[in-house]
Amino acid sequence: MQLLNSQKKTWFILSLFLVLLLIAAYISFTPEEKQHVPFMSDSPSPTGVKAFYTYLGGEYKSVQRWNYSPDLLPDSSNNVLFLIGVGSLGNSDELMYYEQFLKNGNTIILLKDNPANLFSLQVKSSDTSSNIVNTLSDYKERTYSAEITSPYRLVLNEERDELLLQDEYGVVALKRQYGNGSLIVVNSSSWVTNRTILQQDHIPILVTLLKELEEPNAIYFNDYVHYPNTSYWEVYPTWFILLLLHSIIIVFLWLLHKGKRFGTIITPREEMVRFSDESIRALSAWYIRGNKYVESLQYQASYVRAIMQEKWGIATYKEWEDVQQRIEEKCSKISNKELASLLNQLPKVLQSKSLTKKEYLTWSKKIDQLRKEVEE
Repeated sequence: MQLLNSQKKTWFILSLFLVLLLIAAYISFTPEEKQHVPFMSDSPSPTGVKAFYTYLGGEYKSVQRWNYSPDLLPDSSNNVLFLIGVGSLGNSDELMYYEQFLKNGNTIILLKDNPANLFSLQVKSSDTSSNIVNTLSDYKERTYSAEITSPYRLVLNEERDELLLQDEYGVVALKRQYGNGSLIVVNSSSWVTNRTILQQDHIPILVTLLKELEEPNAIYFNDYVHYPNTSYWEVYPTWFILLLLHSIIIVFLWLLHKGKRFGTIITPREEMVRFSDESIRALSAWYIRGNKYVESLQYQASYVRAIMQEKWGIATYKEWEDVQQRIEEKCSKISNKELASLLNQLPKVLQSKSLTKKEYLTWSKKIDQLRKEVEE
């Protein structure tokens, strides 16, 4: 009863400790303001493009978010993919998938302040500061007012590229053919952000660019390129990490309470040194030098009778011939004939006055064989 009360007290203390940890963690935890990744189509922050995404959703029949790697892009044609403010397009294999998407008869609209080295594009410095409002003109000599955020201008490849927009400093937007598809590049990614979408003529410019294309089957906003690289711990919520930590502490304390110890398995000493211990060797040598063969056999026989009583329940005070039948029932490796010979002659040997060394070794071997039978 006292032991039961002690265990209940221990579990109560551990449970109370866990509750106190949870309360302290809840009090000290301050939820951080959600950080929105720039240019994400579901981001309502000033740097997101949710407003533009929602606007196109009302103008076109199919506007979707693309959250997968480029190797899964649809094989169909006449689709539009927005790449807005991308840092890079991954490795050369991923860029190859985008190019294959273009060659299949689709369109990619790339909005990036400095698109150099993407799709073999080249830029030049415009020698002007960013965030200035410029007057743009297109190939139809229509004029627009727009905020230019990039100090770079696109380099037009007259053999492959078509001019779409320019200002006094150079090319702002161009169109390049890729197989059956086309790549539209704009050097100002801020036009589509929630902060500036309604400023100047940003919406008319973007709508004009889209009208250059046929009615698309689907418009995709590529959010995959904006996913941040997160660690394993950032994937799990804070409450789960705290619960996991507290569980580890509780299990550790429970193991300590149960007396568990961790380490290598220690082999009992008697198993390693039983036949190599110096005292046993010295005692054996003393018996041999003193010709005390009979006394040595008597000690061996007494030991065998002791373990017979322990293992098989055969009393030590009974004579060998009285327990012969019980021993024969227990032994499996020694034949009954050998046991009968051993048990009939052993009492006479143990009562002998002297033995030769050869006789001693023979009987010692027989007794040891019987000992192994009992111990195993």
